Amino acid sequence: MNELALNNQYFELKPTGLIINGQPTFEAYELAMDTLRYIEGSIQWWLGDLLNAVEKDYGEMYSQLVDETDYTRGTLRNSKWVASVFDLSCRHDNLPFSYHQEVATLMKDDLETASELLDMAETETWKLKELRQAVKEVKRKQFANASIHLSTPDDFTLLFGDMQDECKGISDNSIDLILTDPPYPQEYLPLWDELAFMSQRVLKPSGWLITYSGSLHLNYVMNTLSKQLSYYWQLCLRHREGTQLIHPRNIIAEWKPILIFQKEPISHQEQTIVDLIDFEKMDKKWHDWQQGAQAPAFLIENFSKQGDTVLDCFSGSGTFPITAYKMNRKAIAIDNDEQNINIMKGLLNGIQNE
Repeated sequence: MNELALNNQYFELKPTGLIINGQPTFEAYELAMDTLRYIEGSIQWWLGDLLNAVEKDYGEMYSQLVDETDYTRGTLRNSKWVASVFDLSCRHDNLPFSYHQEVATLMKDDLETASELLDMAETETWKLKELRQAVKEVKRKQFANASIHLSTPDDFTLLFGDMQDECKGISDNSIDLILTDPPYPQEYLPLWDELAFMSQRVLKPSGWLITYSGSLHLNYVMNTLSKQLSYYWQLCLRHREGTQLIHPRNIIAEWKPILIFQKEPISHQEQTIVDLIDFEKMDKKWHDWQQGAQAPAFLIENFSKQGDTVLDCFSGSGTFPITAYKMNRKAIAIDNDEQNINIMKGLLNGIQNE
């Protein structure tokens, strides 16, 4: 459809409704529906192009035009920005404005990748969340590639490889706190045996193992860890922003177990704490399984002290060890994904340059 034409013998557009005259044919109704979709999908482009044109011709006077509308400034600012990023030749007629908005941040530095993503979204009929995930993965890769040659701080040890291999170089009785989040699916259950044996060896006497866990295989996890360490307590981490359906049990999980084990001899932590953590904010920017930073900060504060050594042997993008480092602990991070290693380098470099 190259032009907008809904006002005809059958239909009249009014500010508060659609007037239907006579008895339109079914084909006329189809045309009207296509026109309304056209309007809905185009209005943000039109607003953006209009505001950019007014700014070009009249400078900051375009803000007067903004003040005279009922649109929020945020809506207009967003439409203006996305329209300024995309030339007409780069816009996909068959994709909504929201799809272009998802890749807009890539257009300046990586036009080719942004265009490829829009092409794939169109040809493979992606849902918006699929495009959003693809954009996220591109940004992670870009950030990691830009961080390859960065160094790490003196109090942060970064190890690339499998937990079992990399932990061989960690001395016996040298770690104050292991704070980690192993993968939960059934195929990863053998990792819990390795974690239990390794923790027993490297933890200092009375050292702590604190680990996140899924609920589906919790019985196995508890039994496995209990063979090497002493069970201390279990915390509840509430999912404030989002829940997860556990398909094998048809249960919606609104909380996650955090298990606390200790190497003998048992010694109470100094601070009195509650066993419900209810201030967590989800953050999946750098890893699909990434946890928020508030809960680990709470655990590090209460189960270690400044100068202690904190180990995360399933680091992902490094939320736990980086949080420990920022809290003046010595951190050791292990991961078997090179992209995660480089993301941690970049994040640490950002902290040092703050």
